[in-house]
Formats: sequence, C-alpha cells, structure tokens
Amino acid sequence: MSRSDTRDEAVYDEYLAACAAGRPEDPAAVVARHPDLGPAVRSRIEELWSIRPRRAVAASRSLDRLGPYRLVERLDAGGMGTVFRAVREPDGAEVAVKVLRPELAASATALERLRREALALSRVRHPNVVRVLEFGQEGETSYLALELVPGRGLDRIVADASARGELVAVDRVVRWGAALARGLAAAHREGVVHRDVKPSNVHVRPDDAPMLLDFGIAQVPESTPGALTTTFAGSPFYAAPEQLTGEPSDGRTDVYGLCATLYQCLTGRVPFASDRFEEVLRRTLVEEPVPVRRLAPHVPRDVETIVLAGLEKDPSRRPQSAEALADDLERALRGERIRSRRPGPVRALLRHARRHPVAAGTAALVVLTVCGGIALSAAMRSAAQARIRDEAREAVREATLLTDAYEADPGRESALAVAVRQGEAGLISRWFADDEVARLNEQVRGLDAIRRERDSRFLRILSHLDRAERLAPDVDGLAAARARLHLIGWRAAAAAGDDAAAAVQRQMVERADPAGPAAREVSGSADVQFVADPPDAEVHLFRVVLRDELEPRGGRRLVPVPWRGPIEGLPPSPWALRIARGSGDVPEGAHVVRLAGHLIESCVLVDATGPPLRALDRIVSIDGVSVHDVADAVRLGSDAPERAFAFVRGDGTPIELCGRSLAELGATPLSPADAARRGGVAAALWRDGTLRDVVLPAGLDVRATAAPLLDGPASLFAAAASASARVPPGEYVFLFRREGRLDVRGGVQFVVARPNVVKRRLPLPAERPAGCVLVPGPVGEDVWIQEREVTAGEYLEFLRDPASRAAIDASRAQVLVPRHEIDPPLWPRDADGTFRLPEGTRPDHPVLGVSFDDAVAYAAWRTARAAASGEPWTYRLPRREEWIGAAGAHLHRTFPFGPTFRPRWASSCFSRPYPAPEPVLSYPVDESPYGVFDLCGSAMEWCDEWFDEPRGLRQVRGGSWAQGATDWLRIWAPRGARPDRADREFGFRLVVEPATRGAR
Repeated sequence: MSRSDTRDEAVYDEYLAACAAGRPEDPAAVVARHPDLGPAVRSRIEELWSIRPRRAVAASRSLDRLGPYRLVERLDAGGMGTVFRAVREPDGAEVAVKVLRPELAASATALERLRREALALSRVRHPNVVRVLEFGQEGETSYLALELVPGRGLDRIVADASARGELVAVDRVVRWGAALARGLAAAHREGVVHRDVKPSNVHVRPDDAPMLLDFGIAQVPESTPGALTTTFAGSPFYAAPEQLTGEPSDGRTDVYGLCATLYQCLTGRVPFASDRFEEVLRRTLVEEPVPVRRLAPHVPRDVETIVLAGLEKDPSRRPQSAEALADDLERALRGERIRSRRPGPVRALLRHARRHPVAAGTAALVVLTVCGGIALSAAMRSAAQARIRDEAREAVREATLLTDAYEADPGRESALAVAVRQGEAGLISRWFADDEVARLNEQVRGLDAIRRERDSRFLRILSHLDRAERLAPDVDGLAAARARLHLIGWRAAAAAGDDAAAAVQRQMVERADPAGPAAREVSGSADVQFVADPPDAEVHLFRVVLRDELEPRGGRRLVPVPWRGPIEGLPPSPWALRIARGSGDVPEGAHVVRLAGHLIESCVLVDATGPPLRALDRIVSIDGVSVHDVADAVRLGSDAPERAFAFVRGDGTPIELCGRSLAELGATPLSPADAARRGGVAAALWRDGTLRDVVLPAGLDVRATAAPLLDGPASLFAAAASASARVPPGEYVFLFRREGRLDVRGGVQFVVARPNVVKRRLPLPAERPAGCVLVPGPVGEDVWIQEREVTAGEYLEFLRDPASRAAIDASRAQVLVPRHEIDPPLWPRDADGTFRLPEGTRPDHPVLGVSFDDAVAYAAWRTARAAASGEPWTYRLPRREEWIGAAGAHLHRTFPFGPTFRPRWASSCFSRPYPAPEPVLSYPVDESPYGVFDLCGSAMEWCDEWFDEPRGLRQVRGGSWAQGATDWLRIWAPRGARPDRADREFGFRLVVEPATRGAR
C-alpha cells in the first residue's frame, strides 16, 4: 500500500468512526482539510454521508446477539469495527465484544487483524493488558470477546485537558507510563510486539490504572511476517523510524511508541506534527523532537531525559527493553537517579546540525575562532559556505545513485508479484504439496522484502534530498532529482492502473520541478500511431473511464467516451442497442440510444392489449421497487392481492395503476432488444456522428450494451493509412471501420515511457464467422471467439444428430448429454429417442452440465458440419491466453468491466433473489472491451488448457450463475476439473478459425 493510500484510508477510518458515533461531517469540509484526498475515498465518504441515517438505524437493528453474548449498547466505533457492551449468558457477566465492520466481513486482512489480536492477547497475562475471552464467528460475522474495561480513552483525556488549556499532571503520566511499560514487557516476554502503541489504544480505568488495548497488528511468533501489509503497519505519529522504513520491529519499537504517547501527554502535542503524511515521515526520519521542557517547563528534567531517550531514531540508543523503561520511570517517581542519559556535547551538536545545518556550520566556526584565537576572515566564511554547498551536492549525488537502483527494481518486483498472485489464486482452487507451499511462502517473503527495501530506499532518497534542500535550496540538480523520484512512482502507479496514487505522484513531480522534463511527461501525452489495413479505414478512439467519474451514482465500472470529449445531447455514458446485423437504413455498427422515447438503461417496455396502457410504455416500479429488467418485472408483477404499478410514456407522461398482476393489466414485459427485433418501433439512431429518428425494420439482430462505442467527429482519430497524435496516458478502446469491411474493435493502455510511441496495427477482415468477435491471441495473432456461450438450442441440434445419438446409446457411461455428476441425465428424450430441452430451459440459455470431453466433441461436430456445408471455418475450445485476452486482462482489469463487481452486473448467485440460469446476453454490463459477453457470470467455461496435468485436471474459467464470491468471478481465477466431469455450472464457448489455419 502506498503512503497516499495509507493516508487516504486513515482519513476514511476517521470519517467512518465519526459516522458510527453519530457525528458525521459534511464531505466538503473533509476535502477542504485534505485537498489531495483520492477520488475513490472521496466517493466512499460521500456515500456514507448520503446514507448515514439509514445505515445507523440498520446497524442498530441488525445485530443483537453473537454466540452466548447479548449485545446491550455500543461503546465505541473505529475504522476496523465496533465495540459493544454485552452480557454473557447464562452467568450474566459483562464483557466487551468487538465486531468487524459489515463491509470488512469478507476482508482477509480484517479477519487476520482480529485473529492476530486474539492470538496475541491469549499469550499475555498482565493487569495492565486487556484479557481476551473468546474469538468466535456467528454466520458471516467474526467477533472478539474481551474483558470489559470501564473508564475513558487516554486520547480523550489528553484532548479534554488541551480543550481546557491544561496538561495532564506529570506524576500521573509517569505512573501510566511505568504501568504500560510493565504490560509491554510481559507481552515482549511472550514474543508479542504491539506495534501500535498510541493514546487511542490505552484505556484508563476509574482507579486510574491504564490498560493497553488493540493488538490487531501485533507481531506474534505464529504469524507470517508481512501477512497484514507489505510496507508500514501502525500509526505514523507514534511509529518508530524502523517501522516507517520497513525494517524489523522488536520491543524497542514499542518503547518508541510508548514514549511518543508520553510526550503527547506531557506537552499536549505529538513529537512530529503535520497534516501531510509525507511530512510526518520525513520529520520522523531526519529531525529531532522539540525538547519536552521547552513546551512544558514544569516537567522534571529526568522525565524529559527518559522520554527523549525513548524517541531516539537509532533503536540501540533507546532503553533496550520495556522493562528498562519501566525501571527508569519508577526511579523518576521515587526521585532516584535514572539510568537514561542525555546526549553529550558532541552528540547534541550533531543533533542540532541535523535540524539546522547552516547555523551549525557557522557556530562551529565561531567555536574554532574562540578556542584558537583566530580572526574570522572573509575567506574562511567563503570556504565554510563552499563546504556547505559541497555537502548539498554530495547529498544530491547520493540520492541520484540510490534512485538509479530504485528505478531498476520494479521489473524484479513485478515478476515476483505475478508469481505470488498466480500461486495465491491456486490456493483456492487446488491442493498444494508441501514443497509448493514452501515455495509460495518463500516468494511471499521475497516480495515483502523487495517492497520493504523499496520503501526504505525511497525514504532514504527523500532524506538525502531533504538534507540537500536544508543545506542549499538552490543547489544544482536538486529539483530534477526530486521530480525524477516521484516520476518513477508515477510510472509504476500508472502501469498498475492505480489512478489515485498516480495523481498524487504527478502532483509531487509538478511541485518539485514544474518546468522540467518529468513534469512534461506526467502532464503530457503519448505519441500514438495506428496503422490500418486496408489503408483507407477510419480509426476511432475512446478513452475508458470509471462511470462514477461522469455520473456520481454511475458505479465503479469502466465505460468508453470519445477521446476528444463527450457527445452533446446524450448522457455521458448511455446504454444502447448495438446493431449486430443491419437492414436498410439501419446498418451494422449503428446504435439505438432511445427506443419509443425511452433511454435503454433499466428499461422494461410493455406489450399492452388496451387502455389505459399503450404499446411500449415503460414500467418504472412495482410496489415502489424499481424495475431494471424483464426478470424483475416478472418476479414483482406476479399475482398478489393488490399491487401499485408505475409506468411512464415516451413523452414523459406518468401512469399510476393498481391491480393484481401485469397480466391483469393486459401488459406483457418486453426488453428493448426484443422490441427492436420485432420492428416497427420509433428509435433514435446514432451513426457516424449524427442522431436521427428512424422506424426500425423487423428482423434486426441487436445487442444491449452498457459500454457503446458511439463513433463520430469526437472519436475520430485518423482516416489515413498511418496517422499519429498525442493522447493523454490511460486506457483506450479503438474502433477500425471501413465501408464494405467488418468493424474491428480492441483495447490498449498507453503508459508514457521511453520510447514515447505506441503503435497498433490491425487488419480489417472481409468476413467473419457468425456471432464472433476478434480478440488478441497469445503470440500477436488475433483470433475469432464467440461473443457468448454455446446455447442450449445449439447443443440440442448436436444431440439430435443421428451420429451423436448413436454414440450416446453405444456408450456404457454417460456422455454428451448435459447432466450432473450425482444425477441422471438432465435432458429428457421422447419415445422415439429424440432429445428435447428440459422443463424451464430456454433455447437461448447457455448449455450447462457438459464435460470437457463433451465440449470437444461438439466442436468437432461443428467443424464437420461446416466442412459439409462449404463454410471455411473450424471450431475448437479457447486456450487460456485467448480466453483472458477476450476478457481484457492485459488492460489491468480485475473483471471484464473494470475493477469492481456488483451483483446486478453479471449473472451470478446474488443477481436475483433466487439464482437460476438466465439467457445469454442478459447482462449488458458483463461485456469485455472487445464485445465479448458473459465472461464474469453465466456459465463456467472449459478451456483447452491443463490446470494440473499430473492430476489430469483441465482448466475452467469465469464465474457462473451459482457463484457469489468475487474471488471466483475474477478474470484471473482458474479452476480445475476432470475432463469427464459434468456440472450444472459448466458450459463453454468456441474459438473459430479459418479452415486453412485449423489444418495447420
């Protein structure tokens, strides 16, 4: 996680805690305090603000018991979860129960924090450390039962004192410190390092005894290092330098955190304060805290000495154990001599020089003058200034050398990150042998080490640059070196598709050297060249953006917009009906953006038999529930005692009706695609940059799409054989078009790098197999793949072929017939042996229940039938690279439609109240950049690739109508199954090749 991500998450956690406590703040005020806040977190905060009353009520009603604990009242809420006062039944004991936030219930990191806290606390027994009672799970809710600690948080005690203009009494602070240090010493003896000691993790009981809480990121012997984070864990204001640089932590890390806490209690401020996360890091690494007595003169000198010793940057200079810190604090209470020592004159001078290098150099010369009796000449002053500039240049040189190595690291890190991602994906899909687990663990440790080293190197580079700036702000090369460092970060974030991190790095580059080449690169463009074949084809270019950047409630899915700007007169990202096979004035490639006056998105029309409804009125809602598609209308509009129906006409006239059902109202729900196929419908048609009114002819073949490529002057890139232009970095979809040839579309991501030129060449084919689109192949050779899965109706033709029936009847095992492992054949046969579709299965459903062997047999049958009819095509299953290429995996996508999954976007377990297979092409959002549908949901698809060859497992990809976990729905998530296994979730689609290529 980058530093900007950590900062943004901290702001979000604070806001979430305020909402949970009933004190939400207007998001505008939050953004005013944090102008660099990333757009993703801004959106989440605005969402919390908009739904705060409902969420508070829902949270209070939805949870009243966990296991044996009856929840009585909420005590506190934070970024990770909520703490309740609870009663344990049947003994009636009062306890505290910590519950994960609902949105973190599926987070492995959050669960690991809770588990780690339970593990750490179970090992530690001390009166100043809270006791754990139980770690449990009720349904999907994980919780931790703890000793109930009455009293107040130390952070609130300090804040209330500051509000009164006071400081906490010194003897009270020292007693707290000694008791907490004893508690930490007990934890350290068990191998537990807290790593997050701060006032908000300390509770002071009514008897004034402090209790240490929240071991959520503790380092425990049984836990894998780096399991929670690959970089920094803790709170930056109280984190030791070794935590910030990713170096190993031990008990001295907690000594630092406790002394930072005591510093705040004594002075009312943290050792290094700033509203910028990067500035806190820098000051913690290179500056010394202001002495305690300068801020609070009443603090005894010995107490100041102990606290400052605990804040030493070098762990070897701090008290070497929490026990030693406790001993010194107790000695200070008794007025005895302490063991901690203040820095001597030489070390004090060095520490002063670190903060004020120029003044320190002058002071040193004065000392020499006084001691040696030498008159300070102008030449000596000039020599001193020259030495200072030499030191500044040396600091820039050291930073440059470190940056060279830092820039070379991403390739090594990227390769290892891919290996780790693939290994961890395998963990959820197959058994791992001991040596495979050991190898994966080694790769994880290696990746963590690389990232810690990179973070450490980044901070070391920053410290050199900061030192040079303090010595001589105008030294040659400083601005360029700082800009280059952030440029490397920007390139890495852009390549990973992390827009928020890239924006922060871009701002840092522009701030460091606004007129330099790095600033021109991050704010500039890529030189892009497209080469079309044939040479007179048009090239249209669309920038891909998150829809919620265009429309606040649009959702975090990717949509294309013309690269020169949005289209006037249309919503910024409308749904449309793409004409797949045209007729007359409605050509292939055109888009219907309105049908009977209605926009296409969430549009369900009615086929009405009489007044007051008319044909092609739109259903808005039934009993107040919005209708999004025909399935919603059928489910909500079934018979009931009485329902409230809301309709709207194309001219905007609303209609309110009551009745038992849609059938009683004489209305049959109809999708826009079905209405367009019937023809005779008024429509607004977009083609070649113009919007015109037409009446659609019957027999059109259309595709509902949530990401249409609305080509026109705003999208035109070039109309020549080879043309180039400068475009901003980002993800793009392109469209090649020429009259008399087929349109071809594709995706590419432009990441500005050296050489600063991106080229793309793509031929336009003269013909294509029906229902297929062209996608990138594994070795640069594009392939045709079916735009949707093979349907039940198509597979039925295969089963009715006499050769197929003969093979089925001759086999002793179940073959070819769709089935399930533990059930008889799913598809029935008539008395004459002819197969028919099962009850409830439509011809346009995906075929389900087929094995790999069945799918291969179907592909062979299709190839033989094509040869017999003179078609120039062969058929086969897609290979892994072809399948993930069709999904747009090379564009850093998690799902075909972007980084985020929502159930209504794909046919999955929770798309409907009751999951069931649905017709192909039913989910317009589940479309890849190439126009391939149903890759996220619908059916899991066989690929002609081994998953685990020694065990005989073939690869299955994609989610299905019965899957709900997002891990199973991702592009990169493979599974394995025996080639003879059939399942109600298994289907397939085909790759189609020219017969000459297939013969090779």
